[in-house]
Amino acid sequence: ELLKDFNPCMYTGSESPKQKDEAKEAFINGDCRVLIISLRAGAGLDGLQHVCRTGVIGELDYSTGVVDQCIGRYARDGQAEASMAYFMLADSGSDPIIADILGIKRGQIEGVMDPDADLIERLENEGGNVRKLAEAYLERVMLNQELVREHEDSPA
Repeated sequence: ELLKDFNPCMYTGSESPKQKDEAKEAFINGDCRVLIISLRAGAGLDGLQHVCRTGVIGELDYSTGVVDQCIGRYARDGQAEASMAYFMLADSGSDPIIADILGIKRGQIEGVMDPDADLIERLENEGGNVRKLAEAYLERVMLNQELVREHEDSPA
């Protein structure tokens, strides 16, 4: 509703191939100013680089390559103007933990992808990511239970 002035279209796993093609064409032709793409739904999607240079990543994936491929759908070599990607991260839930993991993974893969990169082993991983995620989840559950109890105990 808030984006209705931009005539947003969807390119996710919920649309048929025909609907995806229509959404892509609407975006490329300027009829749609916001194209919402799932990270893994746009494999093989081409043409966005001619009309788009800004992306907003609203979900994280455990693979840095999936995110890079999504950005690569609009950010291509040889473009006249630079492209930008914004990452929307929550300060609670799984985002902080997944973001940390992605940083470690990126550091590991850079040496493989860039033969000129320094070969330095990064040891700052403190581990316990699954534990942190579980603790954050349990904390949220306990807070929600407390709020429910307070609501039930309060006079109507």
